[in-house]
Amino acid sequence: MAWPELERLSLRSSPWNTGALTLSSLLLLLKHSPGLREIEIFFDATSVPSTDEFGGDWPCNKNIKEIYLSDSSIADPCSVVAFLCAVLPNLTGIHCNDLDVKDVVSECFEKQRKSVGV
Repeated sequence: MAWPELERLSLRSSPWNTGALTLSSLLLLLKHSPGLREIEIFFDATSVPSTDEFGGDWPCNKNIKEIYLSDSSIADPCSVVAFLCAVLPNLTGIHCNDLDVKDVVSECFEKQRKSVGV
């Protein structure tokens, strides 16, 4: 099912919800909802998908400027940031509430932006 007209998605869940969406779910969402401009969602980001899972090419959305990860479970913040920057190349902000990774996510995001000259 595709939602090409969908512009904003806010699914507020909690970290104790074991049925959390994965980053692979985000890829499917981006593929089927190209009009998305804003995402606020809880992800299980304990693993980052490889490009092999999508035939060697991830879907990309240039409309989304900021993503809100709420209290997502993030195992490797820098890998998650690199992944998000690859599929959302015009990101200007990644927001998360988890105090254990919030600062690391911010640092990784700044390094990622500097590495591509932003």
